[in-house]
Amino acid sequence: MNLPVKSGQTPLFSSVERFLAGFGLFCALIASLAVLGNDAYYFGRQGLTPSVSLFLLAFIIGLVSETWGLAIVVALLPLTAGIPNLLNTLLGANALAMPNPGLDLAAGLLFAYFIRTLLKRILQQQTLSSETNPSFVTSSWPVGLVMLVITSSVALAIARNLYLSATSTSIRGVLFNLMHFRPIDWRADYLPIGNWVAYAIAVGLIFLVNSTLKKFNTESRNQWIFRSLMLGLVVSAIVGLIQAATGWGLPETQLQFRKDAFGFAAMGLQPDLHAFAAHMLLGVVGLWGYFLVCKNSAERFFIAVTFLLCTAGLVASKSRASLLIALITLVILSLIYFYRHSKKIFFISLMVFVVVIGIILLGAGSIPSLAWVGELIAQMQSRRLDSLSDLGGMMGSRFEIWSAVINMFSSYPLMGVGEGEFYHLSSNISFARSEFLQLNRGENAHNYFLQVLAENGLIGITVFPIAFIVPYRDCQNKQLILPASMGLLSLFLGNVFAHSFLVRENLMLGATLLGLIYCFSEVGIANALNKRAALPSRNRLMSLLVILALLVGVAIEAAFSFGKLPFIAGADCSTKDFPVSEDHWTTGAWEQRFPQGAKGVEIILSPNRPNINKIPLNARFDVLSWEAGKGKVPVLTISHQWVNNEPETIFLDLAPQYQNSSNIVTARIQLSNCYTPRNLGINTDGRRLGVQIQSVRFK
Repeated sequence: MNLPVKSGQTPLFSSVERFLAGFGLFCALIASLAVLGNDAYYFGRQGLTPSVSLFLLAFIIGLVSETWGLAIVVALLPLTAGIPNLLNTLLGANALAMPNPGLDLAAGLLFAYFIRTLLKRILQQQTLSSETNPSFVTSSWPVGLVMLVITSSVALAIARNLYLSATSTSIRGVLFNLMHFRPIDWRADYLPIGNWVAYAIAVGLIFLVNSTLKKFNTESRNQWIFRSLMLGLVVSAIVGLIQAATGWGLPETQLQFRKDAFGFAAMGLQPDLHAFAAHMLLGVVGLWGYFLVCKNSAERFFIAVTFLLCTAGLVASKSRASLLIALITLVILSLIYFYRHSKKIFFISLMVFVVVIGIILLGAGSIPSLAWVGELIAQMQSRRLDSLSDLGGMMGSRFEIWSAVINMFSSYPLMGVGEGEFYHLSSNISFARSEFLQLNRGENAHNYFLQVLAENGLIGITVFPIAFIVPYRDCQNKQLILPASMGLLSLFLGNVFAHSFLVRENLMLGATLLGLIYCFSEVGIANALNKRAALPSRNRLMSLLVILALLVGVAIEAAFSFGKLPFIAGADCSTKDFPVSEDHWTTGAWEQRFPQGAKGVEIILSPNRPNINKIPLNARFDVLSWEAGKGKVPVLTISHQWVNNEPETIFLDLAPQYQNSSNIVTARIQLSNCYTPRNLGINTDGRRLGVQIQSVRFK
């Protein structure tokens, strides 16, 4: 794609922006193909699954009309997240419930967009037609920069995971995991590649929104997006209210959670109540920007109705944090509005808000029907609010989790622990220093922005805002982007005490609104580029030196992370011993106690792994005596190396003084490396495998 150099723009700026824009589009194409490959794999085994159906639906509509395809996808996105689970719960169906089926919807639309663009270029025999002018591409270069950082973070995270698990991989393994990114275990070495696909599709959606809507006038651009959003909100809110009243479609585990006179805790068509509450925030807070610029009285009435439905849906979700955040935000926004229009009304409103909030706080705890609010009030009255531990317990241990974020960030401040790695590494108490996270075997940060900080470091937390700041700054008329900005703000609010963007359908909604901002900011992009090009050469040189220093720092941090806590070689392979699996596989470590009076043990083992002639497997066999004050003392050690997959019989004989010892005596195997079939593209088994034990016989 040959992108033109704008007037007044230096070749350096042009080349960098063209590269970033092209890289972002390339990633979106690869991610769309990955989703297609994933769907094709399961279509061959399961038939027409919900995910396959959504991909085909969006692809077909997108081929017919980009605009209607975009409108329908935006309306359906928040309704797809919980559809497979809802079908299975209501109908007893056995539909394959792939996580985040909205990715298929967005990928199908993107794939249709790429096909249409390719066909136009072939049929018109020119680089780009006037209808597909590439100015929208270069104006969206900041999201290409985000994609470059995400790609680097994912590559680093996977390399560290392979180091931790002491396993090997291959090009085939990379392609296999890209095409089989769903489902994948939270601790799998290639888990970050699923995050990469989600971000790449989000970036592609930003480009697509910008390209599709730029041919409409400013009013129509907002209408195409916000009317679709409101349709999705109304359907989702109605489903949530029905659930609150009847329990319709809720899983068994949800039926007793915060149940009171107002009914059950609703989930709508989202996978959990917090994601549903975050979606409702879009209707409670996010629509007011569109309301202010909307000129159609009938549509303004519909916005008000949607607001009321979403408010009821938010209450029905029983998400206390989301409800509180919504109230505080609406009060602040109202006060700002009144302050700008009438100081007198502002002071009256301020006093009214204070009185109303006081009444709510004092009275909510005494209303029996509001048990889920009363519970919070009772906790606030019984706990010390100046105690971090008491506050943290009241907030679901969030302070302890956020403390772990700071601990992890402080160890790797530039690039973080790697995209998608917080859940996996947070269970390491030596690193995260959180007993709660260790007991739960890891968790997410319950704040999406803090999780980005921990996973992507200062580089990520700086680059992400650039993608929002650049189009905002470059838009000459800020009133045009008020609706999209308010919508994004509401989605962000749903990630302060939760992480609704991990439900990727909500991330896609955010990408759609950001694409709308880029669509409006294109008017002022040329002037902004000219200003940057006119910067003094001294300033440009200083910027390049800062970037170079950061790159050197990133390289040093990444290189020295290998071997530093928590990235210790083989830590996920041979440090911990786990029980033998049902198919007789060990991990990289195995240990078993000798029965009293046993004289030895005979173990028959098979490595059963590919490429063992190229990557030999070394094993150390120990007999250990657990002695007071000394710990495990080795009393016998044997080494062995496998260079083929032939079974081997290992004999470990006990010295007479240990045969009836009062100490605990164990046999232990520790291997030099593990084997993960998924990493080599053999199958979807993501376990760290050691050797297969054919038999263990004590003598």
